[in-house]
Amino acid sequence: MSGIEKESLEAHVDMCGERYNNLQKEVSGMGKRMDKMESMLTEMRDIIQKFQTDRNRQLMSWGVGIIGALVAACGSLLFLLLSS
Repeated sequence: MSGIEKESLEAHVDMCGERYNNLQKEVSGMGKRMDKMESMLTEMRDIIQKFQTDRNRQLMSWGVGIIGALVAACGSLLFLLLSS
């Protein structure tokens, strides 16, 4: 608190009003930045979920392919065993 504020109530009220306005501007600016960060995080979450979904599909495709190959190999071995 400055010396002029100690001497004059009006000056003190005016200074407090200025401080309040500055704080209000800072809080408003922080809110905008938080909104921007939230949208960026949401976008990142969506991208990560898409990558996870794509990776799961890829793993399932590989699994189906491997199981199919094993079933075909077993079928051909069974056919060779039965035909002999």
